[in-house]
Amino acid sequence: MEPGWMLRHVSYKLRYTLHHVLVILTSSFCCCRLAHHQMLLHGISTLLFILPPKRGKKRWRQY
Repeated sequence: MEPGWMLRHVSYKLRYTLHHVLVILTSSFCCCRLAHHQMLLHGISTLLFILPPKRGKKRWRQY
């Protein structure tokens, strides 16, 4: 194998992987921006569901 061909191959692979990563990042970022609000609401609701009972149980055990 010639070193020039190898360099070209490696650079092509790097460019391909970079492009792939960029595409994934941008798509996930767009999805996240759309789903972020939903995720926040979901997380807050789950936290509200999970936290108060545990606190209540702990208080009940203490008293």
